[in-house]
Amino acid sequence: MALAATFEQIVGSLPRDWTDLELDLRIVDESRYVEAAVLLAQCNAEPYSRHAWHWRLICAHEFGHAAAAPTLRGVLEQLDQSGIEGRLSLRGIREGRAEAGPMSGCAPLPHAPICPAGHLSGAARGVVSRLRAAF
Repeated sequence: MALAATFEQIVGSLPRDWTDLELDLRIVDESRYVEAAVLLAQCNAEPYSRHAWHWRLICAHEFGHAAAAPTLRGVLEQLDQSGIEGRLSLRGIREGRAEAGPMSGCAPLPHAPICPAGHLSGAARGVVSRLRAAF
């Protein structure tokens, strides 16, 4: 399945309150690593060093310090159009928002902690288990 289509399937399966999504990307043909890296720079993909996966992709739903979902989808589409095949794996998901308290305007609010797939709450747990089985 194409990378952009896989990404759309993952995002379309998430609950409405997801905030951040982390994916791992591995390309099939490692000789095209540099070409893929140039395209992935548009979404601030983080390269792994000495790891089974090549890049970590972070996606924000509506706001945040990550690539917007349409941007990430567009970059994955560029990889597809360039003939760079790969595999996406869901690494984790954040859902909900951090609680605002006194003095919250004076210091950065902590993000909701990233949940590994085994520690998700609510509807997200079922979504992740279905996606892991599919991908």
